[in-house]
Amino acid sequence: LRVGVSFSKTIAFSFKLPICSINQLDLQLASTPLGDGSYISVMDAQKNSVFISRFSVMGDAVETIFSNQVLPISEFESIVNSKNKVVGKGLSLYKKFLSSSVLDKLEFCSEETFSLEHIFNSPINAGSIPEQQWFEFQPLYIKASAPEEKLKPTTFQK
Repeated sequence: LRVGVSFSKTIAFSFKLPICSINQLDLQLASTPLGDGSYISVMDAQKNSVFISRFSVMGDAVETIFSNQVLPISEFESIVNSKNKVVGKGLSLYKKFLSSSVLDKLEFCSEETFSLEHIFNSPINAGSIPEQQWFEFQPLYIKASAPEEKLKPTTFQK
């Protein structure tokens, strides 16, 4: 992540261009055909935990219920309600830890890759991806590094 951010900032500085950043959890949702319902965007966070964001979609309106959280897989069941569509491959390693009653409530969406135009105009982004100057851009670290984690463990907030 640090190398990619440094590279992006260098290119932006060199060519005097702004930087547009898109959160990976939002990007997963934006690259999926959406229907009405509850969506959970999931990425593997390693060490039996996942990065998640939850969205409610109704027509073209997308509401973020919570975003950019780290959740131990043992607590994943607590956020699953009646029926949820899951985007991303973050649960693929952890399905064996989930009960069949939880798996029955999950519909796994196959990710599709769309053009940048589709992603920028998706209801999740609604053409509102802000531009930043290279010196303003900072990555979003959802989870602490391993040494930081030892000092202060990550907790999930609903």
